[in-house]
Amino acid sequence: MIFENNQTTIYANNNLEVMQIKLPDGSEVWLNKESSLKHKGNFNKKLREIEFEGEAFFEIAKNP
Repeated sequence: MIFENNQTTIYANNNLEVMQIKLPDGSEVWLNKESSLKHKGNFNKKLREIEFEGEAFFEIAKNP
């Protein structure tokens, strides 16, 4: 499930399958079941902060 408003995006995986996400900076995340990830609307090249719970694999895009 994806929840969005003007200031926050939340990805919550309530399925038994892994959920693949592509973040605004090009990074990719594979969320395991019962995991969640949240980022604010100001997620960009200079500020790449997330809140995360659960288990995931991250492939982080390089910041030139």
